[in-house]
Amino acid sequence: MTSSVDDIKLIENQVIESRGNNIFVYEPANYFFEIKRIFTISGKNIQTANRGFHAHRTDLQIISCVNGSVSLTFRDGLHTREINLKSPDTYVYVPNYIWGETKYLEENTVVVVYSSGEYDERSYIRNYNEFLQIKENLLK
Repeated sequence: MTSSVDDIKLIENQVIESRGNNIFVYEPANYFFEIKRIFTISGKNIQTANRGFHAHRTDLQIISCVNGSVSLTFRDGLHTREINLKSPDTYVYVPNYIWGETKYLEENTVVVVYSSGEYDERSYIRNYNEFLQIKENLLK
């Protein structure tokens, strides 16, 4: 079985107001998978801060934007889905075999990614035509 853009989930965080501040709780993230890697990406020069342009064979991911805003484009080979994140009050669950692209919309944007696996370059599919071929083979 292969993933589709319909399997992507937009999740609202629990927000706790405390002494005039908001605390965003990512506890529900554990529902999707055991988190084995967390990394951040920050976009300072928004003209060149487009990232992603890959899919994962094995990794499941949760993407959050804790500062600024990003536009996420996801493709499953047949359909496209776009999601804008502009607050830490929501995050996106992305299954494997989904092509993802990230466009940073504001300077000093910070994205935090939670991953189901440790870094392994073999999990990445970095060529879109190869991704389409793999998806076609998975559907057979």
